[in-house]
Amino acid sequence: MLFLLLCRFALLGFAISQRNCGLDYKWSCGATESQMRLSLSEQMSCAVAVPLCPRTLNAINNCCVRHDSCYSQKMGQQFCDDLFCQCLCVSQLDGPLCASQVGAGFCVLVRVFGVFIYNKPQ
Repeated sequence: MLFLLLCRFALLGFAISQRNCGLDYKWSCGATESQMRLSLSEQMSCAVAVPLCPRTLNAINNCCVRHDSCYSQKMGQQFCDDLFCQCLCVSQLDGPLCASQVGAGFCVLVRVFGVFIYNKPQ
């Protein structure tokens, strides 16, 4: 399944450079590196979420915004990650692919890699 996701990302190309991921609002899922361009993790999350979660995309993005805010306020990494994973349950409304690849996938990613972002000096 990961191979399929990487292929999908390759097909979309690395040209996603807008801050909004082609949406009407700012895409906020992934580790932000620049206000001018989407980071690689933001591009990848966009490439996966946009086609799989059309009805819940805005709600998923709001989960990411709240997660970023929770990290910024240093409310505790596990606490923030737990809230994020719970918030992502909304992805189930878009079906099993969205729920497994975006909901569960994004949850696993923050639990594994979130420590690097949470402990990064601001």
